[in-house]
Amino acid sequence: MQARFLFDNCLLSVKNILLFCGLAALFLSTSATAQSPSPALDERKAEEAYEALSERWQAFRDTGGLTIRDGKQWARRFWKMRKTHSRTSAAAQATVKAFEIAVELHELDMMQQMYRAVSYDEDAKARLAKYVPRVVGLTEVRQEQEKKIAEWRRLSRSANPRVQKAALFELAKHWNKFYQYTEARDLLDTLRTKYNVTVDHPRYGERVREMREEHASMSVGKQLPPFSVTTWRGTEVTSADLRGEVTVLYFYGPGCGSCIQTYPKLNTLYRQFGNDDFFLLGVSAGYDLLSPEEFSTFLERYDLEWPQVFEDGGRLFERYHNNKVLSTGLLLDRNGRVVHISRSGKPLEATEALQGTTLQEAVATLMQR
Repeated sequence: MQARFLFDNCLLSVKNILLFCGLAALFLSTSATAQSPSPALDERKAEEAYEALSERWQAFRDTGGLTIRDGKQWARRFWKMRKTHSRTSAAAQATVKAFEIAVELHELDMMQQMYRAVSYDEDAKARLAKYVPRVVGLTEVRQEQEKKIAEWRRLSRSANPRVQKAALFELAKHWNKFYQYTEARDLLDTLRTKYNVTVDHPRYGERVREMREEHASMSVGKQLPPFSVTTWRGTEVTSADLRGEVTVLYFYGPGCGSCIQTYPKLNTLYRQFGNDDFFLLGVSAGYDLLSPEEFSTFLERYDLEWPQVFEDGGRLFERYHNNKVLSTGLLLDRNGRVVHISRSGKPLEATEALQGTTLQEAVATLMQR
């Protein structure tokens, strides 16, 4: 009897335990279901978050130019959404948007980091496929340039003077090719003083002369060659029309990263002095091969109200001032003489009176005269 009693008690205890476990499992299951939204709910929330961020992004773009710093911040915001809303279509859209911003800024390092991060995400890779040639091409060009520069620098320290001379000359040609005129000119000066390489040198003389002439055309103190252009709005502008006015010619490419950073500064200049004896002319090199419709949209996006020349192929660069460097500003005095040359608003060369001044400061100084 006692054994039977013990058996019944054990059986009851087992039943209670099983009942408790069942209730606990049901509770945990219900709790997990409540805490884990359905895939449809995830998609909806992600889509709402993406739309909200996209609206903020568009509102920001409508306020004016995009600086490198701001662009990187916005790219990171979209990239963060890829992580916080993973495995949703909105995350895929955010990935593409982040990458598009990096492409617009020409930020190769950021593009490479992003592409490596999606290496195991076939859907994301497929969406970014059209940008791959650009990333690969820019990477290969950079790597090849870095290799050449490193080798020439190594050879320039050779014990053999002839090797030193040849390496410095190659470096000068390289910097000149990419319009780094200050570096190229310094190297040509070293070649002249240390190795007597001048325009009369039997081997290097002809190329040295060509580079020197190219540098001279970009030097301050020179009179800008006569020109006549038609602006985007159909107005003809000639160099003779600009006599008596302080003039800035800004050579740019619509998608050039440093150019994008400079647009707000030029907008400020135009609003400050545009009604006085000041003329600001933007010359697009057609760098991004924009259609007229796209160019019009570009002008609206960055609020560029000053006169523009939509120049296909950069002909104005070559024909009038041999200037092929993007984000370059030429400041002319009231006599049409180049007195200040800037890159992204920062001084490259200037007359003695304007030494060390930014483009904005140089314009303000001339406007007071």
